[in-house]
Amino acid sequence: MPDSKKERLVLFSAFFESPEIPSFIKTYLERLRPHAKKLVFITQQERKLSQQSSNWLAQEGFELAYVPNGGMDFGMWSKVSHMWSPKEYDSLVLANDSCFSLRPFNDFFKEADAKPQQLIGMTDSIKKQYHLQSYFLYARTPDCATEVISFIQSKKAFLDTAEDYSKIVETCEIGLSQHIAGTPMLLSAIWSHDHRDPPLDQTYIFAHQNAARGMPLIKRKFLAGLSSRAVKFMAYNSLELFPTAIVRDLIEHHGCSVKDNDEIFQTARAGDLVVTKRLSAAKRYQHYRKLGLKKQKYLIPSLLAPACQPPQKP
Repeated sequence: MPDSKKERLVLFSAFFESPEIPSFIKTYLERLRPHAKKLVFITQQERKLSQQSSNWLAQEGFELAYVPNGGMDFGMWSKVSHMWSPKEYDSLVLANDSCFSLRPFNDFFKEADAKPQQLIGMTDSIKKQYHLQSYFLYARTPDCATEVISFIQSKKAFLDTAEDYSKIVETCEIGLSQHIAGTPMLLSAIWSHDHRDPPLDQTYIFAHQNAARGMPLIKRKFLAGLSSRAVKFMAYNSLELFPTAIVRDLIEHHGCSVKDNDEIFQTARAGDLVVTKRLSAAKRYQHYRKLGLKKQKYLIPSLLAPACQPPQKP
């Protein structure tokens, strides 16, 4: 059901080489559509979409914006930031194509709009400095949305030439949260890190648990098995490892909805192969645990069932 009292502008950035829009992106956009007054699909101008894909966007009521590639998601958002107007919209969503959609967004927006905070993320991080992870951000008031847009526009010159991923994350993703934290406005994540130590990437380490708790998105790179640190951590803490098993568990037991022929299963099957190759290293961490050697970089005791706790020395 659409939100009857919200007039959201959604800026959705996507980078892919094919002239056809991947089906997982279409599913994502279709699930966002009921929650947007206007949805802008932003993609690189160096590759034009096919007529079929362009027609699909038009038929669905989405606006297509081609922009020069550069500055990653924040760069794309900055190039269409002029579309924001507090006279036309009352809130803003920034999203990208780094995730698969697992379920509709109804519960997310219902919970987010009930919060006192103005800037809401799916997940957050305490790596380097506290920040909301920017793959999905929701500025739920006009003042907050205007502040977010103003911040992004202030970084446009930097983003037009920036190529270093870590520098963009530090300047824009972390920088945006720190900027909002320096105003009277508040920010929070629905699926928060809960001050876990050491700092962990929620989108990888706790992807399965967060999705089981209702999160509507899951990172594509997680299912592709591309985080070796996540594999080590999950093995060491006796958490689920294989992407296809995770996807099937989410479908069978947690109400997630995907298609068998969708890219999510193709990605998960490829991820199974990657995880299998990395398990030899990860198993060493399981061995350390059995010996009672606490590798604090990977061991989070609060996540372990009592039977999995390292043996106590007499």
